[in-house]
Amino acid sequence: GGPGMRLQTFCEETFEFRVLADPIATFNFQPLPVQPVIAIVPGPPERYVATLPTLRRPGEPFALKVKGEDKWGNPSDRCDTTLSLEADGAIDGLPERIDFKPDAFAIAVSGLSVPDKGKVSVTLRDRSGAVVAKTNPLIVDDRMLVHFWADLHGQSEETIGTGSARAYFAFARDGPASTPAATRATTSRSPTNSGPN
Repeated sequence: GGPGMRLQTFCEETFEFRVLADPIATFNFQPLPVQPVIAIVPGPPERYVATLPTLRRPGEPFALKVKGEDKWGNPSDRCDTTLSLEADGAIDGLPERIDFKPDAFAIAVSGLSVPDKGKVSVTLRDRSGAVVAKTNPLIVDDRMLVHFWADLHGQSEETIGTGSARAYFAFARDGPASTPAATRATTSRSPTNSGPN
């Protein structure tokens, strides 16, 4: 056998091997009618990531989001552990621990709130007591405007990205940090497509 080949490190449900054949030796290579496809899936978790919103008002509900990542940074669905949660300030509704089960890409601890202005963060520890993650600080203030994060330029395999548009939006909705999302078609200039990008 040969030395093999290197593949991408990000997950994709339908990684396609582009195979062409020159069936009658005329240097006129044609793609196979059905291309071989494999799924590139996440590995076991090597680290945990936990996030809180950046800014909320006192008493306003929010969620703590936790995910395991494989060595390439992909959200892992192979987590099987219990993590304890410790806040450095008052967070109403925060449980003492969360249980990760296989097949879950993330855990969202919803219905949390902070009663007073200030800053809070959460530290996550494994069963041995070792710190495995610490959240960003959540600022709690009476500001009029509170911003939210979004991904407004997603790409899918229908254009120049990877994965289906359906998978992209499912990940935005159900993934480790569900967020508003949008996708946009991207075209290129060519003799047959001379319109604007």
